[in-house]
Amino acid sequence: MKKSTLVAALLSATVMSQSAHAGWFDDFFKSADNDAQQAQQKTEQAAKDAQAQLEAAKAAVEKTQAQEQQAAAKVEATKTAATEQGTNLVNDVMSQLKLNENQAQGGIGSLLSIAQTALGDSKFKAIEDSIPGAQQLMQAAPAFDTKSGLGGLISQAAGSTDLGKGLQGSAMLYTAFEKLGISKDLAAPMINIVTQYLQTNGTNGAADLLKQGLSSLL
Repeated sequence: MKKSTLVAALLSATVMSQSAHAGWFDDFFKSADNDAQQAQQKTEQAAKDAQAQLEAAKAAVEKTQAQEQQAAAKVEATKTAATEQGTNLVNDVMSQLKLNENQAQGGIGSLLSIAQTALGDSKFKAIEDSIPGAQQLMQAAPAFDTKSGLGGLISQAAGSTDLGKGLQGSAMLYTAFEKLGISKDLAAPMINIVTQYLQTNGTNGAADLLKQGLSSLL
């Protein structure tokens, strides 16, 4: 009877111990599964976050590129408009004075060169900035020779007096106009066209500076 009871107790304890171990293993694997799931979720979330950051960076780059393209387009449009304005000045001279393109460009360039000499580079910059292609127009003007011809004779006779400078400027312009095949009578009308252009399209005071620079011719 006692042996039977002892055996029963041992069997009961063994079953209870096995049940307890089984429950512990179940909890352990459940916990491990949960940890794995959480780790996977974190990895997936990190991947999503990285993808979102990548897309945001890509969008930022595309936005910057679009802004740069817009800025470049505006600059190009400004250049085109400026070129058209410079072309309009040449066209105005051509149509109003019945000159060809070379004559109009050379005549305007001659006026600008004389104004630059009279004003100096710093003051002349306001005029130069107001006329697109001003340097190209000045390059189209015949070279001034102050040591020979009428301009040279006047320069030697008048020296550095205001009257002498004025006469020299007139002689230089008339000589340039003669080389271009332009009547000297068109000097004043051409000056008026350029002045009107600067009044409409130039920076503040550019037209007055041109008059100042060409005062010897007016």
